Amino acid sequence: KATVSVLYWYLIMEAISQTLTQAQKYVADYDCHPAHEWVLESNDVPIKAIIAYLAMVFLGPMVIPVGKGFQGGFVRFVFALWNLLLGVFSTVGVLVCGGYLWANVQEKSLEELICNDDLMWKKPNASCYGEMGFFMTAFMLSKFPELLDTFFILIKGRPIVLLQWYHHASVLAYSWFAYSSATPTAMFFGTMNFAVHSVMYTYFAVSQYSRILAFLRPFITLLQLAQMFLGLAINLYTYHLTQTSSCSKTYTQSYFTFCTVLYFSYFVLFAKLFFDNYVSTKKVKKN
Repeated sequence: KATVSVLYWYLIMEAISQTLTQAQKYVADYDCHPAHEWVLESNDVPIKAIIAYLAMVFLGPMVIPVGKGFQGGFVRFVFALWNLLLGVFSTVGVLVCGGYLWANVQEKSLEELICNDDLMWKKPNASCYGEMGFFMTAFMLSKFPELLDTFFILIKGRPIVLLQWYHHASVLAYSWFAYSSATPTAMFFGTMNFAVHSVMYTYFAVSQYSRILAFLRPFITLLQLAQMFLGLAINLYTYHLTQTSSCSKTYTQSYFTFCTVLYFSYFVLFAKLFFDNYVSTKKVKKN
């Protein structure tokens, strides 16, 4: 029996090892062109997803009213596991994408990083290929499963606020739009989002069982505010470059309008969240 057991575990570990080796090779050899072509041909996909999502947001509370949700240990476990997976994914994503950007910052000017389309497409080190290409594609696609964040709020019987549903729906639309346009600044925006989410989702996972990371709550909101401020600054600088130098033609007026409206509205909503949670509450306590 001992020999059979050892053989059994050896076969399992061997299968896992082979799977990981194949996955590593797939990521290392990744080419984003097929995904990019699919995105260009499938603009109905995010529209349908957003319509279904908004239907859940506005019709869901009729099925599960606020205060009447499920709060059991199983829901808590699934929610914690879900956030842990997203936290790990975001952490690996920021390490890969941040490392790629840092390596390029050492060799190129900020203007070249923003304006040069070769950085998106020209082999061998363009962001379309290898680990960077895989994680930028995964980043865009991850905005679909992230809609489940709201589903968990719904089944817990908690209110779904404007910031929650507006942010998720619009980020999905923008990520799809930016990926299809292949704008070089998408590398910056994706990396920033990975960075914030690596902290945020890890906090959400741990908070289901412990308050040890409770001190991170205001810090996470400040990180989100910093992300929106940097997004606006990068967008403004990119617009300046398109007016004063030869820059990527992927930047259109509709792109700048879409990007500016989103980042500004996010900044306002997160600023309100910070004020409501960490400024006005302190004033009330003092009074």
